Formats: sequence, C-alpha cells, structure tokens
Amino acid sequence: MSAYASRSHHRSSVVWLALGILMVLGASAAQAQDAPTVPEFTPFTVAPSLLNMEEVQQALIRAYPVEVREAGIGGRVTVWFYIDAVGRVQTTLINMTSGTDALDQAALAVAEVFRFSPAMNREERVAVWISLPITFQLG
Repeated sequence: MSAYASRSHHRSSVVWLALGILMVLGASAAQAQDAPTVPEFTPFTVAPSLLNMEEVQQALIRAYPVEVREAGIGGRVTVWFYIDAVGRVQTTLINMTSGTDALDQAALAVAEVFRFSPAMNREERVAVWISLPITFQLG
C-alpha cells in the first residue's frame, strides 16, 4: 500500500490518503444502469486507478474539519466507491467509520472528487466497487 501526503499551512497538518485498494467489488456494466445499493463482486483483470491525485490531496486539506483538526483529532475512514464502466464515481458509502462523524462526513465529501480509469474484465469495461482508506492525521 502506498501513501501520499499534502501539507496544509494551518498548524502543519498532514493529511494522508492511503491508496491501497482493499477490495474490488461491483456489478458488470451490462448488468444494470443504476448503481447497486450494496457492494457486490465483479470479476476484473485491470483494477481502476486514480487519475487526479493532486486534486484529491487538495480536497483532503480543504475538507478536514477545522474544529476537529484544532482539537487534535485524526482518524481513518474506509469508503466504498462504486465506479461505473467509464470510471465515474456513482455512489459512496462508509465501509468502516473513523468513530468521528465529522471525519466520516469529510471523507464522503472528498470521495466526490475522485476520478478513476474504468476497471476492465479482459476487453470489457466493468463497473466495480472498491474500498479505499482516507486518513486525516495531524503532523
């Protein structure tokens, strides 16, 4: 699992986004137009990859709630992303909470910024669920 960091100018905060794909699940593009409401397994040969890391890093810094950061609270939220067959995030869900509602909500706000390449199953683009940790941490 690799980690990427960005520094904000406020109290030397560091926000980490760990981009190790924990799970890839979903429904094939041919199965449904609408995003499923719960993660399902989809076979794939190529996992989706993040296309806009810099934009995501900036969103993480902006989304870190000031009152939570100033209180010295950090945490990790694991988020499910449903990525359609063209790589757009259609749905996000909390997979594992940080234990702090403000951080969970901030992670979901950041999740809206993510852009991916589509997953592939051989020569076919497929929609998938992936689970990624988003970590807010003071430095």
